[in-house]
Amino acid sequence: MSLTASSVKIALVTGANRGLGFEVALGLAKKNYKVLMADKADQMVSKEEIICRSENPDVRDYTVDLASYKSVRGFVEELSKDVDRIDVLVNNAAVFCMKQRTTVDYLDGVMQVNHLSPFLLTNLLAEFLKNSSQGRIIFVTSSGSFFHRMTVERLSRPDYFVPHFISGAIHYYNTKLCNMISTRYFAEKLGKYRVTCNSVHPSMMNTGFLISDRPVGLIAKLEASVSKRLIPRVTRDPGQCADGVLFLAHSKDVRDVTGKYFYNYQVHREPKIVEDRRFCESLKAVTYPPQGVRCQKCLEYGHWSYECKGKRKYLHRTSRTKLLKKRLKTIDGAKENKNGESQADEKKAETSSSDSSSDSESSSDDSDSSSSSSSSVSSTSSSESGND
Repeated sequence: MSLTASSVKIALVTGANRGLGFEVALGLAKKNYKVLMADKADQMVSKEEIICRSENPDVRDYTVDLASYKSVRGFVEELSKDVDRIDVLVNNAAVFCMKQRTTVDYLDGVMQVNHLSPFLLTNLLAEFLKNSSQGRIIFVTSSGSFFHRMTVERLSRPDYFVPHFISGAIHYYNTKLCNMISTRYFAEKLGKYRVTCNSVHPSMMNTGFLISDRPVGLIAKLEASVSKRLIPRVTRDPGQCADGVLFLAHSKDVRDVTGKYFYNYQVHREPKIVEDRRFCESLKAVTYPPQGVRCQKCLEYGHWSYECKGKRKYLHRTSRTKLLKKRLKTIDGAKENKNGESQADEKKAETSSSDSSSDSESSSDDSDSSSSSSSSVSSTSSSESGND
């Protein structure tokens, strides 16, 4: 059965099994959207609850693991069998870890789930969004991105300076900053197809998200108990926070707004680094393989070396930051060489002009000496004739 009826809008929500994603999916179902739930966990119970509470049977669940590029591509392939368009895409799924974890793609787990895979997923679903009369992309981000410590190097090698909540939070904020940059990228790329892209901070929520990855130990247990009592006092209910996301997904007031960051139903300013064009281009280059970085095994664009299906049996891990640095160095070196060549040309012109002037002076001196010698010769010859 295909979900392609043009009279009903289709919405895809990632991380829809619980928390904010569940509330967003429920809210869209109540607004008579056909909801596609995407999550790593089993969503059967959540799906039945949404159908029961919204009285909308058009809800489907899909399994996707954002920690695997292969799973993301398989999900899109499965989705293409059921739908030919998507009206609303909500990139909500995210994880929080206090120590580094590596995925099957040899990437940092938090960065891949929060930024790299949503970026890939949105790219793969671009054609689905173009088929909509007015597609909308929403990245759920965080105001904590103002406390980022983001660099291009930290995209693949995060700085977990200590296995503690603070280092995990800073890395999480780095990924949310990347979501803001992705928002601008897709707003610029898909704007001509009447597809808008915005990011939203839904406010801090009491979902157990911040205390789900604490290490074992006496101090850790004490911190967890304090957090469980403190967090509900300073956070909001996910149902209330979902209203801000639903506003961007459904409201006519923002149907022509794109590339903005929202909080509390209003446009807010973003961190200054989002305005840094060079940084954003560098981040995009190492985020999306087709943008200038190619496989070192088959020399083809569009995938990393560890994804290559070439004849070689071993997997060659490509360092994206090294490739980026090398490319930037070659660009800077080319500029320096160009400047050096121009300066060398100027010096050559100056030396050639000075040589020509010296040659002219030497030629004039030679002519003067030749004339004087000829006059002396003539005088001696005349004197000799007189003596004769």
